Amino acid sequence: MLRTSRVVLRFDCFKMLYKKKLQVPAAFIVFTLQACSLLIVPLRADAELLYPQAILKAKEAADSVLSRTGTEGCLQGKLMNAMVALSYSCDASGKKNNVCNFADNFITAGVLPLAQMDDASQQFLKLSAF
Repeated sequence: MLRTSRVVLRFDCFKMLYKKKLQVPAAFIVFTLQACSLLIVPLRADAELLYPQAILKAKEAADSVLSRTGTEGCLQGKLMNAMVALSYSCDASGKKNNVCNFADNFITAGVLPLAQMDDASQQFLKLSAF
């Protein structure tokens, strides 16, 4: 359903440009093209993680950090990628809860040293226990 609405929005943007291209200044056309380009970026439904899958992936990454299964850089990347996927999944599903807020805050904090990743992993596992 998400894919269909994006196609309709994309079509409407181009249709609007076609109808108004002779009636509007160039700056408006450039602005509208930029806005349309945001809609053109494909969001593949098959690549999206569902919320439960994203939670599972983040839990696995947190466990990996705590059990030290990899180098520091690898663990940082694994946990960050899992939190990005979780944040995206929260947005896609419309969820706003403590787990989603944690993922958003983790992302904005940037890459953490291993000691702080331990604390963050433990905190995440407590939040996501259900």
